[in-house]
This record gives sequence, C-alpha cells and structure tokens, in this order.
Amino acid sequence: NILMENKEFNNNLINGKESGYIFLSSTCVAFIIGVLMAVILALIVSFSSVSSEEFMDSKAFFYLSNGLLQFSFVGIIFCFGKIFNKNYFKNVPLKKIKWYDYLLISLLAVCLIFGVGQLNNFFNKFLRILGLKKVSVTVPVPSSLPELLLSAIIVCLLPAFCEELLFRGVILNHLKEYGNLFAIISSGLLFSLFHQSPLQTLHPFLTGMTFAFLVIKTGSILSSILLHFLNNLIIVLCKYFNLFQTFTFVAFIIALTIFVVVILAYVFLLHKTEKKDEEKSKLSFRIKDFLKSYILGIILCVIVYAVEFIG
Repeated sequence: NILMENKEFNNNLINGKESGYIFLSSTCVAFIIGVLMAVILALIVSFSSVSSEEFMDSKAFFYLSNGLLQFSFVGIIFCFGKIFNKNYFKNVPLKKIKWYDYLLISLLAVCLIFGVGQLNNFFNKFLRILGLKKVSVTVPVPSSLPELLLSAIIVCLLPAFCEELLFRGVILNHLKEYGNLFAIISSGLLFSLFHQSPLQTLHPFLTGMTFAFLVIKTGSILSSILLHFLNNLIIVLCKYFNLFQTFTFVAFIIALTIFVVVILAYVFLLHKTEKKDEEKSKLSFRIKDFLKSYILGIILCVIVYAVEFIG
C-alpha cells in the first residue's frame, strides 16, 4: 500500500512547467473576470436605472467579482490537471494538526493584523512619498449582520480555501524542490506579486511566507487555511466593530515582537528537525529554474503593479 501511495504521489507530482502555467493563468484570470463583469455591467445598465459607476462602486460588484475569482482558482487547478493527466488535489498535504499548533496559529493571526498589518501601513506611507496616488485597497465594511456573514464567506472563507489550495496546496509542492527556505521566500514573493497592487506588497509577502512555513512545518495545508481565514476574519470584524480606531503604537510593538519571536522559534524547530533538507537546498537552490518556470506570470504581475503605481 505504501509503494502504491508513493507511486500515485509521484505520478501526480507537479513540475516547474505546470506550476508556471497555473501561476500565469491565475494572474490572467482577473482580466478574464474583468471582461465578464463588463458584460454583466452592460446588461445591468441597459435593463435598469443604475449607472455603471454606481454598480462598480457597489458592494454587490465587489462580492460577485471576488467570489468568481476565488472559484476560478480551483477551476484552473482542475483544468491543468486534465491537460497534463494529473490529479494535483491528491498531492495536497493533509495531516492532523497538533493541539499546540492551533494555539500558535491563533496567536499568529492576531500578530499578523496588529503587527505586520501596521508595518504594512508604514510601508504604504513610504510608497505614497515615492509618488503612489492610490489611498487604500477598497474592501466593503459590512453594515449589517447578514452582510457580515456574507463577507465572512466571500472575504474570509473562500480566499482561505481557494488561494491556499492554489499557492500552498499546489505551487508550493514544486517550490519545495528548491529547498524549504527558498520555497518559503518564493511562495511569499509569488503571493505578493499575485495581488498586483503596490498597497498589497509587504503584507501578502510576509503572510505568504508565514503560510508556506506553517504548511512545511505541520505537513498540512489545514494550518495555512486556518491562519488565512483568521487573518481575514479579524480584519472584517475590526472594520465592522470599528476596532482599528483604538489601535495603539504599543500594541503594534507588542504584536510585532510576538510575531518575530514565534517565527524564530518555529525556524529553530524546523532547522533542528530537518537537517537533511540542508543538502537538498544546496543541490536544488536554483534561481534560474525558478525564473524559467514563473517568469511570464511575474512579468505580467510587475506590469500591472507598475501601471497601478504610476496611474
């Protein structure tokens, strides 16, 4: 049975070419959904009194477009699996999470928001000094309990499941061939570029690395799904209850300090328990292969990033 499972795992193992195509397609899907939303917009405007500007600024537009975007990631994985005759879902790392990991994940979720999140705000202020005109990333603030539940699904649950399935469930399986350290850093880099927004540079980079680290450490994507969900949920709840107004600089320092200490502790444990990975890293730490696999998607993300920065 073990031999059969290993054979099945190897048969469904993703390579650089396939992973690169999936990343590129995921970055392109936003444009495809944009065209689809433009068609929907035209139909709504033609059959109602709602203007195109009002619809694009509405919460309905945000929830609809983001919901479609998240489901498309699962579709992309499935389609490329059919094209290359592989089942990528079978290689998604699923293991039972230990009880103390749940405690650390909960602690990290708070630290990511009040530590890394505030650090990201400082970084964005620096970008504005450099000439960035966009003020903030528009995420609707729920105005009622039903909308809060809808936001919990669209903004928290779907991204936690779909984005983690894409980045830490599929793409990370290829990145780990370069060694754990390179996989963690490159996973954060791709996750940051994928957001294609100057204002979403530092936070996705650090959270993406944290998500990848948790998956490698726990051997389960459930850890990153849970942390991703809690991260987004805390943001939504803080906006709903207007808690960011009470945030203090002292809380930022405490949260950031705890985050750094926890990550360093995890790094120490990972290094201590996975010495064999050192040799693997020396052999497969190949930046050229990484760029060869993901260069098209990276270029597209950088172009969109630059256009948004300039515009």
